[in-house]
Amino acid sequence: MSLLGYIGSQLIALGSAMAEVKSHKLEMKKAKNEAIASMRKALNRTRMFLRKPDYSDLAALSEISDLWNDASAKVGVINVPVGEMLGNKSRFWSDHELFIRLGKDNEVMSLDEVVDQIDRIYVEMK
Repeated sequence: MSLLGYIGSQLIALGSAMAEVKSHKLEMKKAKNEAIASMRKALNRTRMFLRKPDYSDLAALSEISDLWNDASAKVGVINVPVGEMLGNKSRFWSDHELFIRLGKDNEVMSLDEVVDQIDRIYVEMK
């Protein structure tokens, strides 16, 4: 192979690698946007519930638990520890009394901490 042919093949390989990096960055940005959206949705629904809490409303508690579970799955793609904490939040809402009796309520991320995590993800995206 001539020197020109070798340089050409290296430039093609470099271009391909750059396209892959760009594609990966775009996928990560999409994943972060989905994570933020799911966290906000769960956060907003939880705040609405807490304005007039009715812990006998199993449908509302189940919905909140499902929203935090969805947020856990989407955040776990970009940040495993935070995804796990949101998973604890989902389990808390599915049976908060049991969670408290087991002394695991300290493992549940506060709503203010959720807001902080959303802000951190935005900063990472810049």
